[in-house]
Amino acid sequence: MERIFWVECPNCSTRWYADWQMRTAKHDMVCPHCSKEFPVDEAAWIDERDRP
Repeated sequence: MERIFWVECPNCSTRWYADWQMRTAKHDMVCPHCSKEFPVDEAAWIDERDRP
């Protein structure tokens, strides 16, 4: 199973999941709801726990 993480937009609080490679990429995240661009480390909430 592919690893994912959950992220929350600091602007509108929308939560979504992304591929784990985005967690360490040099690219900004883009909120699917409000289109705000932000670095992953500026997310309002991140859940990166492994799922069994």
